[in-house]
Order: sequence, then C-alpha cells, then structure tokens
Amino acid sequence: MKNSMLYKVMGLLFVSSLFSCDDRFDFVNEINDPPEIYFVGSEAEQITDTVKVSLKNGQDSYSFSIRYLDISGGRVSSISASVSSGTLQQGNETINGSLNLSELSDKEGQIGLTFFHDGSGINKTYELEFVVVDQNGASDRIRLILLAINNIVPVASFVYSKVATTSVFEYELDASASFDPDDYLGGGIQVYKWTINGTNSFFTRDAIIKHTFAGAAGYEVALTVYDNDGEASLVSKKVIAVTN
Repeated sequence: MKNSMLYKVMGLLFVSSLFSCDDRFDFVNEINDPPEIYFVGSEAEQITDTVKVSLKNGQDSYSFSIRYLDISGGRVSSISASVSSGTLQQGNETINGSLNLSELSDKEGQIGLTFFHDGSGINKTYELEFVVVDQNGASDRIRLILLAINNIVPVASFVYSKVATTSVFEYELDASASFDPDDYLGGGIQVYKWTINGTNSFFTRDAIIKHTFAGAAGYEVALTVYDNDGEASLVSKKVIAVTN
C-alpha cells in the first residue's frame, strides 16, 4: 500500500516536471474563473451618473455600494480603487489605493463607499475604477463616471376649487402639479409654503390641502416650494374670489 502511494506521488511529480512554471500558471488560469465585482443595483460594467456641487446643506457627496465574489471558491486578494480627483471614503477612512478588506470575507461581500467632489465646479467629470484580484491573479473591473452639476430649482404650480364641506368659505389648494426638474437625479419637493394676502404664511408637507378663508372677498394666494436641497422656487400667485 505504501509503495503504491509512493508511486502515485512520484508520477504526479514527474508529470508536473514536464511543465514549465508559465505552463503551470496558464493551467491554473484555465481552470480558475475570475472573480466578479459589480455595483449594487446594476450589472453594468460602467455607470454614468451625476453629483451635485451647489447644495446649501453641504451634501456634496455621492454614496454607492459595490459587491465582490470569488466564484471559484478561492479568495479575493485585493480590491484597488483609482480616482481621477476628489476623495473616496470607506466609512470614515479615506481610500488611497486599496479598499480595506480586513473585516470582510475574502470570498464575497459588500462595501459601502462615499465619493466627495473636489469643489472645482460644474461640468467636471470624475472617473472612479475598481479592480478586484483573486489569489491566482485573475481580475475583474468596474467604472463609475460622475458629472458635477448644479442643483436645479423646483417649479411651483397650483390650482384651487371650492369644496365647502365644513364652511362655505372652504377651498382646496392643489399643488400636485409642482415639480423638481432634477427628480431623476434624486431631487424632490419637500415643503410647500402658502401665503395669504402677503402676510399669513404656513408650511405643509402635503401637496393638497384644504383652507378656510375669513369670508367672501378676493384673496391673493402665493405658493413657494422647496426641494430636498433647500432651494426655493419662484413664487406662483393667484387671486381667489371667495364667494358665499
């Protein structure tokens, strides 16, 4: 039995000796599937998006997550990150070259990242590339292209109608036609400011409200909307002739 095992080992060593180091490396690569890396929520190898540069609340960043996986059952050795300009952070750690995998699995995992632009202004393009490498040197890569833009102010619009459910002077004010032009970039209306006759102002979160006026008369109603960046729209005004 011992001799049989010895012969097998010697045979494997003999076959192995017939291959050069390069041949053995090529053989490993042929049977090794490369690791995978991708953006969470997308299977595209390259994503193009935008990052705003003029936010009043200081949110000059772009947050995203990536996933990695070694489908061959080996291990991921490293994930490198290159940034054309700006700053990339993993948690509170600024990334310079490689992502921190010390507390993550070397088989698969997810990493949350935040990119901060460098304040150069609008129409600047930032390029980020991530490369995952496994223990055998096989790799995969993804790219993120970000265009710096200014915030676009929202647009206020409303209609009104008499409802008179609790009072003959009760009207419905409907601002659902208001919109944020950059809603496709994550923008959105957060607050509606109503002003009656230039003095009586109140704020709502709802686009449609009911308001009871003091009596039969003409009232100037003004609407201002605010987006999630704190930007205010131009004022939309209408005179409502309230009747009995």
